[in-house]
Amino acid sequence: MSNALAAQEISNKPVREDGVVRSHKIPQGAEVRGDSVRFRLWAPARNKVDLKIEGGADPLPMKFLGDGWHELETDLARAGTLYQF
Repeated sequence: MSNALAAQEISNKPVREDGVVRSHKIPQGAEVRGDSVRFRLWAPARNKVDLKIEGGADPLPMKFLGDGWHELETDLARAGTLYQF
């Protein structure tokens, strides 16, 4: 897939810096969550967005959440899987 992104495993554990606990969740892109991957995209000019996963036959429709946000959680992807919106 050209111009494809790869899902990366993201640690949800906070990082300790000088005794302060910090954490950061990625609001968009791919987030590995155990046996599934959550894909999120902010596309305010679109009411419909599809996700194409490497090796998948058909694009998957993402759920429109409002305010430009689209989301899909699937077990068809893993860390390192290529995808396109």
